[in-house]
Amino acid sequence: MSEEDQQAAGTIPIDLFQDPISNCLGNVCQLSPFQTQSLAFWEGDLGKPIANFAIYHAGMRGARGYGLINDLLTRWNNANVKSLAAAVAYEKWNKKQKARDGDRGKNTGRYAGDRPKSIYD
Repeated sequence: MSEEDQQAAGTIPIDLFQDPISNCLGNVCQLSPFQTQSLAFWEGDLGKPIANFAIYHAGMRGARGYGLINDLLTRWNNANVKSLAAAVAYEKWNKKQKARDGDRGKNTGRYAGDRPKSIYD
């Protein structure tokens, strides 16, 4: 494990080298045989620390099923995330992007209060 990965692991309050399947079963959700096979694939492809971080992160976001875990691992794989430090940095960046993009939909401009509420006003 690199120095960056060790620093990133210090910020995550779980054992990143435990079995991801038992981690998921104990903390987030039950897995079907297909989901167990999928999680084992991700563990082999990305490694135990990244798979366990995905389970931890999904649990912290309120996941009650395997869908969010699989979505996180797929996004990280598509973004070419290959280390724990890169996964942590990607999620921090993603959180900042969502916070920044969330303000775009609000009408806070000059005429924000002047719009009628319906066509009959």
